[in-house]
Amino acid sequence: MNVRIKQVLLAATLGLASATVSAGAIRDTALFVDHTLMPFDDNNSGSFASFPLNFLGTQAQSLSVNSNGVISHGNLWPINFNQLTQITPMLAPFFANVDNRHGGVIQWGFDELDGRRVLGAQWLEVRAYNNRPELTNSFQLIITERLDAGAGAFDFEFNYDHIGWDTSDAAWWDPDRTPDVARVGWVNPLTGQAFEFEGSGVHGALLDTNQDTGLIHNSRNSGVMGRYVFEVRAGAVLPEAQDPPTSVPEPGSLALLLGGLAALGRVGRSARVTGARRTCAAR
Repeated sequence: MNVRIKQVLLAATLGLASATVSAGAIRDTALFVDHTLMPFDDNNSGSFASFPLNFLGTQAQSLSVNSNGVISHGNLWPINFNQLTQITPMLAPFFANVDNRHGGVIQWGFDELDGRRVLGAQWLEVRAYNNRPELTNSFQLIITERLDAGAGAFDFEFNYDHIGWDTSDAAWWDPDRTPDVARVGWVNPLTGQAFEFEGSGVHGALLDTNQDTGLIHNSRNSGVMGRYVFEVRAGAVLPEAQDPPTSVPEPGSLALLLGGLAALGRVGRSARVTGARRTCAAR
C-alpha cells in the first residue's frame, strides 16, 4: 500500500472518530479538527500562536498540546515532566500517560462558541500506555477568550464523556515501575498557583464506576454533568459560584504540588490539592 493511500485511510479513520464521539459533556467535536497529533506515544504539537491570555499570572500568546492530556504555555514535551526545572504553566484535564498508537485521536483547533473565539483540544477514545486496550477515555479542554472581562481574561472548561481508565504502566525509561495514576487540575510554578480535583492521583477515584468522585458524575459552574467551567480574571481563577452553599475547595500550595512531582518523578505528576464540588444532576 503506497504512502498516499495510507495517509487517506488514516485521515478517514480520524475523521470517523471525531464524528462519532460527541455525547455527554463534550461539545461538538467537529469544531476542533484543524490539527491532529499523529499516533505516537509521548507526542507534542509544538508551540502555536493563540489569542493573548493571562495564563494563571503568565502572559501567553503561544500554547502547545501534548498527548498526555495537557495544554501548556510554551512547548512542553511529556517526557520531561519529571524534570522540575522544565515545568511550565499548564491546564491538565487528564494528565496521564496516554498512548494513541493503537486507537483514539488527539485533535485541536480554533473556532467560535456563543460568538466568542475558542481554542479546543480533545482526546477521543484514547488508551493508556501499555495497559488494558479495551478501556478508553474521551475528554476535552476548551479555552474561551473573554476580552470583555479584561485584557488576557479567559474561561476554560474540562469536559468528560467517559473515563474508563486512570492508570498506566510506567514509561519505559522510568526506573520506578510503579503504575502512573492520572491527575486533573492546573499549575503555574512561576506564580505559585496550583489546584487539583478531589480524587486526583487516587486510583479509581476519577472513573465512571465511582459514583462519588467520578468525573462524569460531578460538575462545576455548569448544569451539565461532566463539565467543569472556570473563569480566569487578572491571572487568577475565580471561586466557584455557590447555589446553594456547599463544600469549598481547599487551597493548594506550589510546594505541595512540586513536592508530589518530585516524589513521583515521572510522566503525569503534580501533587494533590482537593477540588471540584459535586453538583446535583437535577440542577
